[in-house]
Amino acid sequence: MRHPYQPDENDLADARRVADFLRIPFHVIDVAEPFERVVAYFIEDYLHARTPNPCAVCNRAIKFGVLMDAALETGATGFATGHYARIPASSDTHDGRATPAVYRAIDSTKDQSYVLFGIERKRLADIRFPVGCFTKTEIRELVATANLPLPPKRESQDVCFIPDGKHAEFVRNRRPGIDTAGHFVSTEGKILAPHDGFERFTIGQRKGFGVGFGERIFVVRIDPETKNVTLGNRGDLVAREVVAERFNWLSDPIRDPRSPVRAEVKIRYRTPARPATIDICGEDRVHIRFDEPVEGVAPGQCAVLYDQERLLGGGFIAGTVREKESPDRA
Repeated sequence: MRHPYQPDENDLADARRVADFLRIPFHVIDVAEPFERVVAYFIEDYLHARTPNPCAVCNRAIKFGVLMDAALETGATGFATGHYARIPASSDTHDGRATPAVYRAIDSTKDQSYVLFGIERKRLADIRFPVGCFTKTEIRELVATANLPLPPKRESQDVCFIPDGKHAEFVRNRRPGIDTAGHFVSTEGKILAPHDGFERFTIGQRKGFGVGFGERIFVVRIDPETKNVTLGNRGDLVAREVVAERFNWLSDPIRDPRSPVRAEVKIRYRTPARPATIDICGEDRVHIRFDEPVEGVAPGQCAVLYDQERLLGGGFIAGTVREKESPDRA
């Protein structure tokens, strides 16, 4: 029986054909077990009303974990992937020592550094990002020039194990019988209407409620204990402060030891980084105070810090302080 996460046979054949063309070894590694843990994390985050980022978790555990270890065990002198990011030679020298650091890709529209914050810092010296210094168009031209036996590939924009994008249905299928039905409520706590499962909603969502409310409203909170989904106006989504946990530092911030860290912070892959002040609250916890309010911050999302083009690190949002409410802890 074909494993549900087994790669497409055509993709395997294409990879093998390119390896033969380049005269390099081709290996297939079974990562079904660790990948199942990534899927389990995704489901559990949804059922705890968090917004998961499986790509960030997969990168640390599998791509730059199991697969990288397997590659280096074959005697490889480095581990290269197709991520759009950069690790320039002697890239991090602000402390007087030349140490590897991750930088944004040249092509800002394809930059993937946001989901690379979880890589173990000690691994950076062995990692290569060869495409990060090129635009997507230039990469396609290089592939054509090299005459690689590779057909055009559709770019994946979805979670790889849910290609149809139906996240709620996937969660339901993997956790049959679980009761997540509850009510839509106002920010004042008034019951507005029933819903059939809170996993169908995310912070900032403004449609797909299955019932009309006569005005433009947004999901502003999801409570997995009461199963209530709170609806409010756009102003209810605004937050100034964020707490991030399981924080992984990939590069030391340039800072006055007597002062908090200044950085730019991304809370979603497609949103721009925003300036903020960072208070380091421990080895893996930070408190982020944005200069200006930001919208749509949700527990479970990744908060990723940059010093201009350099990736400092990132963690998972545990709670927010919104403009209209007291601190919310996930």
